[in-house]
Amino acid sequence: MLASGRVLEPLYKPQEILSLGQCAYPILWVAFGLAGVSALNLNGSGQTNSGITGNIFSSVDDVGMTNRPTLRAHYRSLRQHLDAACRTHKSERINRRLEALPILNTAQRIAAYLASPEEAWIGAFINFAWQRQQSIFLPCINEERGHMIFVKQDPNAELQRNRFGLLEPADQSTPARASELDCALVPLVAFDERGSRLGMGGGYYDRFFSDPTERPTLIGIAFSEQQTPSLLPREGWDVPLDMVVTDEAFRQFH
Repeated sequence: MLASGRVLEPLYKPQEILSLGQCAYPILWVAFGLAGVSALNLNGSGQTNSGITGNIFSSVDDVGMTNRPTLRAHYRSLRQHLDAACRTHKSERINRRLEALPILNTAQRIAAYLASPEEAWIGAFINFAWQRQQSIFLPCINEERGHMIFVKQDPNAELQRNRFGLLEPADQSTPARASELDCALVPLVAFDERGSRLGMGGGYYDRFFSDPTERPTLIGIAFSEQQTPSLLPREGWDVPLDMVVTDEAFRQFH
């Protein structure tokens, strides 16, 4: 349970195992602090300047830019191999950018997410929004029905783990419609310069935000390494992002 007035902390304990699809891996417990980080470049020591250990990735041009599963595996590997200090520093910078973003200063009802270990952690911004008396809505996934809902989460309300091991609100009795949200902070695997988003492959966000007349402002959240050098493939059902916030920049597409 999240206690009233308590700072929302990283939600996973050391060496806890989380399964995402066919992949299981250990989760690192990260305390947020400062650590130096620069752009992705091998520094000759077997570690990239971005904190990714080893020269273990082919260039994205070798991956096949129209192959979604291969792209997904490639960019998930990039963010999974960020070291703890780098991930900490990058997430902290993302939270500061979110706190200063004008559209989030005026929004009253914000959809957010509780990060998996490989995603950017935005718990600091969620706490900041609660302190500003803004309402936070978190996703709940029903895999059997193939849909996702968003439920208001108060600071002292209980959370539970779903079958993927991810935390979500325990009380899911009053979901919000997409039209009732002002902004949505959306996790992603990769994004491109026109605002196309590559997700985990379940299509939950695309289905929930499918109606453009009811869609709030969609703000992608990512590490800078998750931007592709070429355009991602886009299908008719893919919902584009309006903005992206990374540790390095803010981008607006529409």
